[in-house]
Amino acid sequence: MNRAHTFTVLVPLGFALAACAAPKTSAHVPPQPVSLTSASVEAHSDAYKVAPDLADSPDPVDASIAEWAERYPDAARGLADWARDNGDAAAKLSAWGAQYPERMQVLGLWAVTHPYEELGSFFMTRTGWDDFQKLRAQEKAAISDFIEWCRTSPPAAAELARHPGGLAYLDEHAFAPARRAMRSPHKAKAGSPDKPDKSVTPRR
Repeated sequence: MNRAHTFTVLVPLGFALAACAAPKTSAHVPPQPVSLTSASVEAHSDAYKVAPDLADSPDPVDASIAEWAERYPDAARGLADWARDNGDAAAKLSAWGAQYPERMQVLGLWAVTHPYEELGSFFMTRTGWDDFQKLRAQEKAAISDFIEWCRTSPPAAAELARHPGGLAYLDEHAFAPARRAMRSPHKAKAGSPDKPDKSVTPRR
């Protein structure tokens, strides 16, 4: 074997031996929200990272969605204002979130951990979001305002996102009754099943 052939064989072998000798380090696995399953985790795990300032957000296993508005009164009123001003969009987004709770969770956590990115960039590395893309096309301004609410109320939005069907719960118990009361004020009497939850009602 001549010198040239010896060089071409030993150099790759040297790289291989160096790779074997190098110490292995375990990759940092970002904390994942409790409602995610391994089958639902997409290749782009960046969407599941939680910002440090969200670490104190109560775990949904211990924190009741029924008491969410009491824990975050200002954020709850802001969300109620959004739902009042975007009634149809709020109902559609709530229904979508109830149908796809894991995707709603990803969307909410992405919004609070990527505060300066346009929503369009969210779809650049993701597939299978056709239903949400269609909803966004129909209610673009309302969806943008919801994302903005998430970013101005990160702990509240992060906890809400972790509750499977959390937005749908608020819509059923507060937003929808408030919409009906606004359309038919005379029906919103004390003791009425349509009486909205006062802890999540829009500002007048």
